[in-house]
Amino acid sequence: MRTFLVLLMVFSASGDDEMTVNSFLRDHVLLPCSCPNRNVDKDFKWQMEKPNKTMVYKMASGFSDKYKGRGKVFLDENSSNCSILLTNITQNDQGEYRCIFNSEERYRSFSVNLNISGKSSEHALHKGEL
Repeated sequence: MRTFLVLLMVFSASGDDEMTVNSFLRDHVLLPCSCPNRNVDKDFKWQMEKPNKTMVYKMASGFSDKYKGRGKVFLDENSSNCSILLTNITQNDQGEYRCIFNSEERYRSFSVNLNISGKSSEHALHKGEL
């Protein structure tokens, strides 16, 4: 059985610290966050800001229960890549996320708005819609 990993994302920047990512139900989505000069001794986290404030990932404790088994971080591969990959996304994952890290003795943040469409990209591939 072949597994297709299709990351169909549309990025649109609005300012230096906010981005919108569009994806599909049940797909995988990358929430990007570049964190150059990150202080590895200070806390790093991702949290959902809207519609309800929810912890997604905290360096000290890992992914929260809602995201456990569905999330991956890339810090082991590159300490300046604070992006996270969420798998099997649901409509409840739609919202505003914030990446928060310490760099040059200041906490910095980057926002990602995740919009989710109802049709999965795998379904669209089979139907020839992509």
